[in-house]
Amino acid sequence: MVVFLLSAGSLLLFGASLELHAQVYPRWFIEQGDIQFRSAAVGYANPSFYQDSSASQAFSNAYKNLVMQSYTKLSGGESFWETEAGVYWMGNDYSEDVDSSRLAGIPSNVKRVDVFYGKGIVISLAADGDSLLADSMKVVASFSQKAPSWVESLPEKPGYIYAIGVSPNYFYESSSWETAEKMARRNLGFNIRVSTQALQKIDENSGQEIRNEGISVELRHFQIAERWKDNSKNLYYVLARMPAQ
Repeated sequence: MVVFLLSAGSLLLFGASLELHAQVYPRWFIEQGDIQFRSAAVGYANPSFYQDSSASQAFSNAYKNLVMQSYTKLSGGESFWETEAGVYWMGNDYSEDVDSSRLAGIPSNVKRVDVFYGKGIVISLAADGDSLLADSMKVVASFSQKAPSWVESLPEKPGYIYAIGVSPNYFYESSSWETAEKMARRNLGFNIRVSTQALQKIDENSGQEIRNEGISVELRHFQIAERWKDNSKNLYYVLARMPAQ
């Protein structure tokens, strides 16, 4: 069976049956890195009785992500306790700092390029400047059953640093995607720089180590390149990239 989805409201079908329950998304959401804009970001909202209200909330969230992509300071770390019996995770603590002055209001040059009303989620695409979205980026489709190559191995493209974020399935799909993006930002920071400080306690009979892995990095002009959902395991994947500094 081959299915071509031409737009959110039109469908061309070849084959005997169609899984109508499958969620579909516009290409600009699945392959965001292919958008030919200087800067673009996606935002989410849960559906409400008033569509305009959900769309406005998603656009506000998209603008916040646009600001974060421009500059985010990531700091914090996680601790591990290592003994002869194994390594135990002790917890983590991270914070993300953005330019709060830019969040006071959405400037006139930031536009809502497109909005998509899905099953259980509203997605908005925001961009800086008068950007026109190609029709090919508006085509909608479901995620492929086969995992993209970047899920198993990060891309190696000169001039870029990559990271993956993964999230479990939450009640609201928007929470799953937001968590995956947050994890991608954290892992992007770790891929840039990791500092390890260890406190050791060793005696004749045993050895123990409390290891703190901390980061304090600035993420500049990063973006979400691709998204994929593993429907069999209900896991959400996000690929982030940033120009190498």
